[in-house]
Amino acid sequence: MTTLQTHFHNAHVLVVDDDHVFREIVESLLAEVGVIAHMAAHGQQALDILSKAGPDAFDLVLLDIQMPFMDGFAVTRELRSQAEFALLPVVAITAQTMDHEKQLGAEHGVTEQLCKPLDVDNFYRMLAKWIPASKQSMGRDIPIMCGAVGPAAMSQFY
Repeated sequence: MTTLQTHFHNAHVLVVDDDHVFREIVESLLAEVGVIAHMAAHGQQALDILSKAGPDAFDLVLLDIQMPFMDGFAVTRELRSQAEFALLPVVAITAQTMDHEKQLGAEHGVTEQLCKPLDVDNFYRMLAKWIPASKQSMGRDIPIMCGAVGPAAMSQFY
């Protein structure tokens, strides 16, 4: 168990991953700290959701890089080509974490990259970094049960 002192209110995150189990895990992690998760199963669906909702609807996009039909880099390039989404943080969640791969992500407009399997503490630090401070509150310690995303649970992805 880890402890987080940040809780979020009225924070919305779009989670884009073709693996429904991984989306459910991320949704659960977000719910633990009060973040409202919205789900997309592929890149085009994410673009459609963002286009309909507008640039202020989401605080962050969590995006798998390796997806069928439209990969995460293509989604990010499309977002960055639209001025209204230029500042929306896009965090890639990927197994591609070597330096040259991180550089490639940055070249495509990815704001930050997290490694799969997820390190829960890094995940929550990333949320606190990118979700606006006005949507965060510091309070009592909030126990986070992270066994569900431990090595055994996450090994199914790799």
